Amino acid sequence: MIGEQTTREIPRHSYAAQLSDFENACNWLSSFGVTVNPTRLGGYRRILADLVAKFSEGKVDELLKKYGFPALANALFESAELIDIHRGLMESDQNIAQSLQKFAAGCPLLIDECRTGNNVGRNIGFELDTAAAFVRCGFKMELAPPADVWIKTGGIAIAVECKRPFSYDALGANIKKAFSQLRARYSAHATPAHVRGIALLSASKMENDGSLMLKADNNDDLAATIRLLSEQFVARTRPFWNDTKDDRTIGFAVSLRAPSYVEDINLFTVVRHLTWVGLARTSGDQELFRRLAKAHMKLDASLEKDDDTRSGLNREHSLL
Repeated sequence: MIGEQTTREIPRHSYAAQLSDFENACNWLSSFGVTVNPTRLGGYRRILADLVAKFSEGKVDELLKKYGFPALANALFESAELIDIHRGLMESDQNIAQSLQKFAAGCPLLIDECRTGNNVGRNIGFELDTAAAFVRCGFKMELAPPADVWIKTGGIAIAVECKRPFSYDALGANIKKAFSQLRARYSAHATPAHVRGIALLSASKMENDGSLMLKADNNDDLAATIRLLSEQFVARTRPFWNDTKDDRTIGFAVSLRAPSYVEDINLFTVVRHLTWVGLARTSGDQELFRRLAKAHMKLDASLEKDDDTRSGLNREHSLL
C-alpha cells in the first residue's frame, strides 16, 4: 500500500542561532564527561563561531579562504545532527555517556571517512539520531544493547536495527544482517509474541561521500531531487523485501540526509527525507507500522526561530 507524501519546511534560523544550539549541545556532551575541544565537534564549533563573526562583518570570503568551502559546509551539515540528537535525548536518563564519547570521535570531514576505519562516530550518530527522533515523536525509547534502539508502544516492544552502508555493493548484505539481527532480538526477548522489529537504513553515505552538495533552483526542485534519490534507493532494496524470514519484522525505513543549496533564495540548507516501507502481514501490525511512520511525518524537527537567512528542510515519504 502506498501512502501519501508530506513535505514541510523547517523555519529558517541564523548562523548565530545554529551556533547557540550547537553550544548547548556541546555543553550537554560535557556533562557526560565528553571532552569536546579535541574532537571533530570542537572543530565544528570553532568554524561556526568564525562563520558567525565573519558573516556579521560581511567577510565570509575570508573564511572561505581560511577553511575552504568543503570544511564550512561539513561543519554546518554535521553540527545539525548533534543539535537534533540533543533535542531528543537531553532529558534522557539512559546511560549514553559511552555512546556520546564514540560519537564525538572520528575524522572531521565526512569525505575522509572510510569503511575500514573512522566510521564508528558517525555510525553511532545515526543510531542516536534515530533514538532522538522517536523520543521527539512521543515514543518511549530504550538504548539497551544488543539492539541499537528499543521503542515501546501499546504493550509492544519494537527493536530497531540501524545500518549505514557505504556502497550499493554492500546494501544487500546490510539489509540481510539487519533482518538477521532482528530475528535474534525476537528469540532473546522475554515475551517473543509481544516484540516486533524494523530496520532503518541510511542512504546518505552511498549517495554522498562528503564531496557533493545537492543544488536546486528552488524548493520544489530540491524536493523533486531528494524524492527521486530516495525512490531510487528504495527500488534497489526491493529484491530483499522477502528476506525477513519472520513476520514480526514489520518493515523498514530509509533515511537520506544531505547538504543542499537553493539558488533562488541563496540558501544553504540540510534536507532530510525519510521513506517508510511496510512489510507487515496482519492488520494489527500494519496499523502499528503506520503509527510509527505518521508520527515521524508530523515531527517538528526544529524549534521556531525569528532570526533570518538560514533554514533546513524535512521531507518524509511513506510506502505503507
